[in-house]
Amino acid sequence: MTPPLQEIAGMPLVIHWRIIKHVFFTWEIAIDAVEKILPARLEPVELRPGVGLVSVGCLHFATGHFGPDSPEFDELVTIVHVQPDLSLKMPQPRFAFYAVAVWSDCADFVAHEARHIFTPTSHVPSLRLAFSPDGLGVEASSAGGPILSVRSTAPLTQFTPCAFWGQHYNDTKGLHLGIWRWEGTRYEHMKRGDAGRPLPHRHFADLDVSKVISCYQQMFAEPGLTHSELFYRMLLLD
Repeated sequence: MTPPLQEIAGMPLVIHWRIIKHVFFTWEIAIDAVEKILPARLEPVELRPGVGLVSVGCLHFATGHFGPDSPEFDELVTIVHVQPDLSLKMPQPRFAFYAVAVWSDCADFVAHEARHIFTPTSHVPSLRLAFSPDGLGVEASSAGGPILSVRSTAPLTQFTPCAFWGQHYNDTKGLHLGIWRWEGTRYEHMKRGDAGRPLPHRHFADLDVSKVISCYQQMFAEPGLTHSELFYRMLLLD
């Protein structure tokens, strides 16, 4: 795996997460559901007329992020896909997103992200992510009930190495733009079928997940390996 890249587009590296489980599902959703919650400056990705994209990621992190004895922990993140800023001097972003909600059962993680990249983080000790043994599904829940239950709609062919760049927008301290990078070994596909869907739950805040149409894309990190996610210092937008 490539060593952490210490700077990109003049912005220094501020976070290096080490992930050991990662399930990422993207759904088509009625465009009005995402337009309702986006800052006016951001333009949603419109897959086809009237259809946007929303993703939910379930992540399980390795030990030792906050000291040698700090335990593994989970994150649940919901994002809306938006158009990238191509003026940044960085590798072509695979996609850009606006963070709707970031939940974790780890208070240190919540404080760290809020301090460095201004995500809309919440500490939810009751968050539970139950990953399938093959890494191709997950059930997410909290004390408030089930959040989603998803599974792959295609049999595993093989996990392959991959690295890609992206951008993210957060609006907790004024609208900020940042750069991120993911590297690891993953399996992804776009085969249609009954993949599951987000359920009505307070995690999704003002995003109306009842307007989800169908699953668009699925990605799964290879279980048992460590995958890398890098985040860089945020830029405040005018």
